Amino acid sequence: MSELSTLGARIKAIRRMAGMGQDALAQALGFSTRSLISWEKDMVEPPLGVVRQLCRDHEVDASWLVFGTDTTPTRYHGPVEWDRYDRLVKMIGDLCEDVGFDPEPGSGQRLARSLYDEGDDDDADTRRRIRHTILMLSKGK
Repeated sequence: MSELSTLGARIKAIRRMAGMGQDALAQALGFSTRSLISWEKDMVEPPLGVVRQLCRDHEVDASWLVFGTDTTPTRYHGPVEWDRYDRLVKMIGDLCEDVGFDPEPGSGQRLARSLYDEGDDDDADTRRRIRHTILMLSKGK
């Protein structure tokens, strides 16, 4: 059973999931730390633009953020098999390291999301295709 939560608690959950402090998330959103704290404490609701940016940047479902009742972020508009997603993220990170490619922050997660949504897994064929793609990207830098 999940615990009931508020919009502020869900914003805090997103921040923690991203491994960010209040200062870092506030800066990323273009607001003061004081504003973020007031949202997390449910003293003030954030502007709609902040809600959109949180959903986009942290790949959480907008319905969960606004109407959710727990503090477990729902990604990709539905439940996620986190073990499978985490394996894809790790595979991409390992392949980038193998070829000496340092992708932009968040691009590994976006690629993992795409693979996840397409039903791919961390099998040999997927690793071969992604390695080839990463090699091509690394040559373009």
